[in-house]
Amino acid sequence: MVWKNNIVKRTKSILTIFLGIPLTIISLSFLFLVIFSGRNVFIQQLTNLKFPPFLLSIVFFMIFFFLRSIVWKQILGKLGSELKLEDVVYFSSLTELKRYIPGSIFSYVGRLFHFGQLGVKKKIIIKGTVLEASLHILSSFIISISGIIYLYQLSRQNILFQFMPQGIYSVGLYIFITICLFLLFIFLKKNLRNIFKFTDEFFISILSWICYAIASVLIVVSISGFNPYTIVSLGSFFVLAWLIGYLSIITPSGVGVREAVIVFGLSYIVPIQTAVAVALLARIVFVFSEFIFFVFSSLFYKWKGFLKKKLLSYSTQSILLFISIFTYISYFSYVTFEKHLNFFTGRFDLGNMDQTVWNTIHGRLFQLTNPDGINSISRLGIHADFILVLLSPIYLLWQDPRMLLFAQTVFIALGGYFIYKIGQFVMKNNSLAFIFSLSYLLNPFVQKQNLYDFHAVTLATTFLAASFYYILIKKWKMFLLFITLAVLTKENVFITSSLLGIYLFRTKRKLGVIVALLSISAFYTLVTYFIPNARGGQHFALEYFQEFGDTPFMIIKNIFFTPNKTIAAIFTYPNFQYIFTLFFPAGFLSFIQPLALIFCLPDLTINLLSKNTNFKSITFHYAATIIPFIYISSIYGVQKLLKSKLFSEKLILYYIIFSSVLSAYFLGPLPGAKSPSLEIFANKVNESQEIRDYLKKIPPVLSISATNNLGAHISHREKIFTIPQGIREADMILFLLNDKFAQPSLEAQEELAEQLKNNNSYIQEFKIGDFIAFKRSTFRLQ
Repeated sequence: MVWKNNIVKRTKSILTIFLGIPLTIISLSFLFLVIFSGRNVFIQQLTNLKFPPFLLSIVFFMIFFFLRSIVWKQILGKLGSELKLEDVVYFSSLTELKRYIPGSIFSYVGRLFHFGQLGVKKKIIIKGTVLEASLHILSSFIISISGIIYLYQLSRQNILFQFMPQGIYSVGLYIFITICLFLLFIFLKKNLRNIFKFTDEFFISILSWICYAIASVLIVVSISGFNPYTIVSLGSFFVLAWLIGYLSIITPSGVGVREAVIVFGLSYIVPIQTAVAVALLARIVFVFSEFIFFVFSSLFYKWKGFLKKKLLSYSTQSILLFISIFTYISYFSYVTFEKHLNFFTGRFDLGNMDQTVWNTIHGRLFQLTNPDGINSISRLGIHADFILVLLSPIYLLWQDPRMLLFAQTVFIALGGYFIYKIGQFVMKNNSLAFIFSLSYLLNPFVQKQNLYDFHAVTLATTFLAASFYYILIKKWKMFLLFITLAVLTKENVFITSSLLGIYLFRTKRKLGVIVALLSISAFYTLVTYFIPNARGGQHFALEYFQEFGDTPFMIIKNIFFTPNKTIAAIFTYPNFQYIFTLFFPAGFLSFIQPLALIFCLPDLTINLLSKNTNFKSITFHYAATIIPFIYISSIYGVQKLLKSKLFSEKLILYYIIFSSVLSAYFLGPLPGAKSPSLEIFANKVNESQEIRDYLKKIPPVLSISATNNLGAHISHREKIFTIPQGIREADMILFLLNDKFAQPSLEAQEELAEQLKNNNSYIQEFKIGDFIAFKRSTFRLQ
């Protein structure tokens, strides 16, 4: 057996010298030849680097290295060597850096030495290293599948032989890739049986490769634009490039091979100079991120203090949760910002919210321009979302609608934390608690309400989950804080609050009675007195329930006392579809223990009975107060299943993952979903920067009537109107004629713009693309 191993090692050394190193030199020579021939373009691309995605790529690479350290720690733990996280992270990063020393043996020797000093037996280190490699190879291969399909599609297009000598280079590389994939198959065949014992580590490894793919795509974004609908294939392709470089064991650290594969794949969708720039920058950022990660791990390893002890007290699941929340905030902040910058947001509803907050910090408390008219009104005439007043101080930091979008994303993401804490408390199981929080973050209803402008009630999702959690752990002051924040998001949340007060009556009678009575009283006075007075008539939402009456209490009375009509309205096919999509992401586990659904029953009933189909749409925010209780009831459902011992913990965990991923694919907006919300990248307004620059120059004292898609960009003024409102009263009239949902229609808006061109009372001040600005002829815009 020893002589066989010696032959293998000697063969590898010979191949490295006579094939691996020359292959690396050839690959790097090709790359530098391309750089030299197009050096001006290459330098221009690097100097025009977009720093936000570039810096985020470093963060996600560092998360990748951290997750790999967790995998190594858990492998050692299962093999009988429990180590502190700080030790594993530090010595893992130290030994990984040593692979850049010529001769890949130094990383392996370093691992044996350093972990041997920590008391880990050499046999365990060797076995753990093989298992770790197996897990990384298998998980990276799974993430690479889409990338393999991408390469296959390239070969089907018969483009491999277009250029010479690039064609020869491509054919050689294609053959090399095939050989590497064959070696992968042989390796996995020998080690697959052992991998099944490490399923938790396998899923963490999957998560690490998702972070690697995100980081790589961000590098592409920082240099060049690309088709957003290929984002999954692109991320997967970068992981495939890593895998091929890793499997090419005869080349030093895969140097040259990985870059060659990246250039090979990217050169057919971007100019070859850009492909080379991405390939080299990806390698540089990867190495730099690894070094930064080592610096941080060293500082943390040597750091003493209370905060370090606190950080080390967090479980692996808690750490994974924080990474998931960070990823969610990063992605949805970026996408919502891009939506706004490209005029996919509108006066309805981001502009209305933004104007209310802006007016508040300028002394006009809770005021906005009537969305259906030209007069200034109290926001209370629309909704009792007083939380906007509490949010107004954030505009002292940055007076921009994106501040609201960012705040909304952060608050929604933090809902995952409270779902996790509820799961921990009820199920006493960190893994299931984390999977429920991950399911929440993947929930299409959560994500789509995040993407649809800004609505104060979306914050109630997190506030209600937090309120329930603090009831469980009996922290009454925190409960009162979060239930107060929840009811300030919209008037209907007072009903949910009253039900929580009734629930509280079991353990805290006096507090429960106070919360219930105050909530009912507040809801009654708001709906019957304050909102109608501020509006000058009944709440606009009453028209959605006209068949049950024309006042709030007539509607409530008829819902209860005309059961035939109520049942007929509820039991419809669209409602069954709505219920299915609502409970699908959590795997319908709510129905095992549905008692907690009582808290969302009022809002669920409103959505089912409403004639407005938007109430049942996944796109809007009408499930905001329902979502937390779906997860709370699902958690109690799983608790019941665990007590019954009918199903194992692992089976339940995989079922929740399956339901969450499946719903995210069929219903969600993420890249890779069946219908991803990527139109903001595919249909960008080419002149968006010029339009925004022009809008910034308009003095805030001027009143403006504009199309809805411009409304959120001009809302920092006392008077804004939405076309066709305010045409006669406005100082300026602005059109962006690209909105297929325009009111009354896009054709009507285009006709109105044409009429203004021929109207002597107006002068066309500015025009670019689909944007046209008119001003009254009686004044000149400075």
